[in-house]
Amino acid sequence: MRYNYGVVGYNRGGCGRLEPVYGWVPVYGTVYNPQAEANRNAAQSAANTAAQYRDTAIQQLQQLKANLQPQITANQQQIATQQQQLQSLIQQQQMVSSNP
Repeated sequence: MRYNYGVVGYNRGGCGRLEPVYGWVPVYGTVYNPQAEANRNAAQSAANTAAQYRDTAIQQLQQLKANLQPQITANQQQIATQQQQLQSLIQQQQMVSSNP
C-alpha cells in the first residue's frame, strides 16, 4: 500500500455540534509511504523471478519426460512379458507338484 491512512495534520478545535472540542484536533487523510512502495516493488520482483524459475523447471521436466518416455514404455513391456513368464512357470511348478 503506497498510501497510509493516518493523521496528516491538526486543526484548532472549537465547539462541536454534539460535544465541545477544545485544543488541537487531528486531521485524518492519506500519506504517501515510499518504503511501502519499495517493499511492494521488491516483492513483485521476487514473485516474477520465482515464476520464471517455475516456468523453466516445468519446461525442463517436460523435456526430460519426453526423453525418458520411450525407455519407460520399453521397461513396461519387458515387465509385462516377465510377469507372463512367471505365471507360466508357477503353473508348471503347480502341475509338477500335483503329479508325484
